[in-house]
Amino acid sequence: MEQHTLKPHSAYSGSCIILTTKHAKSTHCTKCDTPGWGKVRVETGLTCSGCGTETKLIKHEVHGCTKCSYEETHKPSHGLEQAEPGNCQYCNP
Repeated sequence: MEQHTLKPHSAYSGSCIILTTKHAKSTHCTKCDTPGWGKVRVETGLTCSGCGTETKLIKHEVHGCTKCSYEETHKPSHGLEQAEPGNCQYCNP
């Protein structure tokens, strides 16, 4: 049976691609050691390097457990510390 996994396509929270895997490996929770640990949501609001305004780019990825509800906040996979002014609604309307 094929499983579908959503993976962010870029730094934008609305852009995703679907990866198809035949054998998805379960990741265990860092607190209760139960399978089901993974990214549960993203938080937008990466600040603009030009003006400091929050943008629509991903600021944090939140990973969590499906059993014990434990969560950890991680840096986004895109690796950006700040958004370029071209991605800012204020600097680049």
